[in-house]
Amino acid sequence: MEVPAAPEIRGANSYMEPNTSSRRLSANIHTWKQEKESLSSIKNKKKSNYHEYANYNVQENVDGSYKIIYPYFTASFEYLNKKEMFLFGTNISINRGLFGSLSLGINTRFLEFGLSAGLWKYFNKYSYSGTEYIHKIRKTEVLFDIDSSVDRDNLESSDITYSENFKSYSSNDFTPVWGAYTSIFLGSLSLNFSFSAYCPNVTYENKSENEQTQADFDFPWVMTEYIAASYRINKHWEIRLGAASIFGNFPGWHWSATGGFSYYTK
Repeated sequence: MEVPAAPEIRGANSYMEPNTSSRRLSANIHTWKQEKESLSSIKNKKKSNYHEYANYNVQENVDGSYKIIYPYFTASFEYLNKKEMFLFGTNISINRGLFGSLSLGINTRFLEFGLSAGLWKYFNKYSYSGTEYIHKIRKTEVLFDIDSSVDRDNLESSDITYSENFKSYSSNDFTPVWGAYTSIFLGSLSLNFSFSAYCPNVTYENKSENEQTQADFDFPWVMTEYIAASYRINKHWEIRLGAASIFGNFPGWHWSATGGFSYYTK
């Protein structure tokens, strides 16, 4: 499954006077070579319904891999509003899909820090293959209790494997993204650090006339840290350059270069 870096979370990148606001337009590029890492300790929870009478679960280990993808572009619009020392932010961005977040932080003369929460609908490619299981007993007059647990001995393999490569959203719903940021100001220069994390949620679903099979995979979290330096050229323009690292419960730290520019409306 393709996994991009988690969206970057930013503060004001400079000191803001109390009870003021600002709007920021940004464009960034993230680039490096593509890498692939094997995953471990993934669980597959399979549910199936026969004529709405049966519902059973199968816990099974899954082999999988993450494909760290580069390069890609992002663009964002942010509204920043400072009340006393508290900085409120909203972010709407195009980031391999659509991302939106809210942030709350503290902005002082030389330092800022804060937290954020957002929702992300992103576009990726993934492929899967596996074996479907069926009940040994399929008599329609036998009513199974909903949510009852059935042992593996009561299941048999359909001897059919199903695999397909396709392009799809990573989930049917928006994926939560959690983040934190901090910056140090040195005149027109600021040093920025941020952390963001999300958990991919991919579901395999197969529907037929009398059966609906769904397999939910418990994937490792994808965590991303950003380290960058920003330079405010003038009142409106800012340039940025830095690095990002993707890591989690899978091997390696996957570094990339990141950079871009921002325009402040005031």
